[in-house]
Amino acid sequence: MRFHSFLLASIFTLLTATAFAQTASVASRLAPQNELFEQQYQSDLKLGPEQATQRGDYRYNSLLSDYSMAGQMRAHAADENFVGRLKAISTEGFSDQDKLSHELLLRSLQQRMTDYSFKDWEMPRSHWRSVEAGMASSPSPKYQLGASSGRTRGGCMA
Repeated sequence: MRFHSFLLASIFTLLTATAFAQTASVASRLAPQNELFEQQYQSDLKLGPEQATQRGDYRYNSLLSDYSMAGQMRAHAADENFVGRLKAISTEGFSDQDKLSHELLLRSLQQRMTDYSFKDWEMPRSHWRSVEAGMASSPSPKYQLGASSGRTRGGCMA
């Protein structure tokens, strides 16, 4: 009887230690993934300053996106770097939400890398596809929701 009690206690201790080690392992992988998400987001803001301004981040207001071949190569190199770092993070034991976030970012970056091969930056600009058209759709602080004038972003009365 003592032997069975000792055996059960040993198994319980082993299972508890294993579960704790897996939890620590998941946390030690999740933190770098979340840091990578933040770095990738900040990189996108820096490479697309108009988007940063549209999102309310005014650090890059003095810049415009670099549509040159060199600028596109820099953006592609950044995407390749992020894909490599993201693939190195195992999602084993992550929650469904964390796995989904990992897969979505990976897919998005891989799609951008595929798009790069089509040389999208060589497409001609037009009145529909230009920096100016993008800036025209930026919300003016005067017409944002909740502004004191009672107007919505589109300028209509609320």
